[in-house]
Amino acid sequence: MNNTPNPTPVQAGGSEELALLREIAGNAKKQTRGVRVIMAFAIGLFAVIAAAAILLVPRALSTLRSVETMVENTNTLIEDNAGALTDTVSQFSRIDFEGLNDSIQDLQNIISPIARLFGGGH
Repeated sequence: MNNTPNPTPVQAGGSEELALLREIAGNAKKQTRGVRVIMAFAIGLFAVIAAAAILLVPRALSTLRSVETMVENTNTLIEDNAGALTDTVSQFSRIDFEGLNDSIQDLQNIISPIARLFGGGH
């Protein structure tokens, strides 16, 4: 029997396989470095988003509460004044604008001669 050990692929092929293995190891180191950079960026981005959420969500909720209160106050104001507004519109609809215009014209006809008497007017 032969007592010499079986040659490994590196020993058998020589420097080509060793160069390939070194290249693969170098590529693996570059990939590892790239993955670490990407992970650091992802963690940083997550931290920024989390900080923004922690700072902005309470402000947004406060603003929403203020808007809700304002809407409730507006609704209350409208409900409280709806009857008075309806009455006012109803009273305006009963005004005789033609009669009012006639009365204004009559008043103007009366005042006009008096104004001319005192030196004013037409």
